[in-house]
Amino acid sequence: MTLEVLRYIDQFYPHATLHEIAQRSKMDVYTLSRIIKRHSGEPFKRLLEKKRLSQACFLLSDTDLTVEDIALNVGYENLSFFYRLFQRTFNKTPGEYRKEKRGRID
Repeated sequence: MTLEVLRYIDQFYPHATLHEIAQRSKMDVYTLSRIIKRHSGEPFKRLLEKKRLSQACFLLSDTDLTVEDIALNVGYENLSFFYRLFQRTFNKTPGEYRKEKRGRID
């Protein structure tokens, strides 16, 4: 079950929801949530967040998309929330991350 959830997140991360994977698995949301947490050590929300941020890092490093476009592409419609989450996770803004990964010093 956990592998199926991870595949689902990997494929549908921009719009993935626990409710949708529960429906696909024909399981109760609460039960599925507990199974995911028990087997992966993390809740669905955190697994999804990690995938989205990982993809955002890739896009920041390897594309010229704007931060706003990247946030939207990985599933964050609220740009302020994306900035706060990114800053809290990596201790730098998306722009600082991009500059660092590209070796720029401005």
